[in-house]
Amino acid sequence: MLARAYELWGTVWSETFAQLEDRRALASDDFTRQDELLTLWHRDECIAMTAIRWVDLKQTYFLDDSYFAAWPAEALQAVQRDGSRICIPSYATIAKPWRHPEGCSLKDVLFAVTTERFLASDAAAIVGTTRNDRHINEVCLRNGYETIVKDIVYHNVRVDLMAFWRRTCVRPAIAAADEALVQLLMSHLHYGDPQ
Repeated sequence: MLARAYELWGTVWSETFAQLEDRRALASDDFTRQDELLTLWHRDECIAMTAIRWVDLKQTYFLDDSYFAAWPAEALQAVQRDGSRICIPSYATIAKPWRHPEGCSLKDVLFAVTTERFLASDAAAIVGTTRNDRHINEVCLRNGYETIVKDIVYHNVRVDLMAFWRRTCVRPAIAAADEALVQLLMSHLHYGDPQ
């Protein structure tokens, strides 16, 4: 299973970074260093995934993490207003044939399930560096996130820096069919060895 998730991740993100930065190589450590992978499957095909890491921003080595390269000090302080343990989801990935299925927004479902996974943890906040050209900022807003910094350039594309704080944010229900799928997926969420 892990190999199929990696294949999806590698295919999508190699193409993405080639377009954004003319980068020709994608190192696997951005995949392998993750704490969790949230994956969606259709039969034996991995159709969507998000990588998740848990960090404690009290530790300098996490503040210096490459994920936060676009985050100014004020934004990093703001995200810690309720605590320093933070959830970092990244590499939201949907296989091309599944990007616009009829009657469902896998983007909304993936982000809602990721937010629900965060809510099942003890982290104070979940963060997002959102690609605005792909409307990820809008997906996050629909899921109850707040904008910390708006419209900066990262990887040659405009992004927003966003967060969802456990104590003050609420994830509203998304479209009825999508929300039903989120609830079904949450009831089947499995933690364990993906191999």
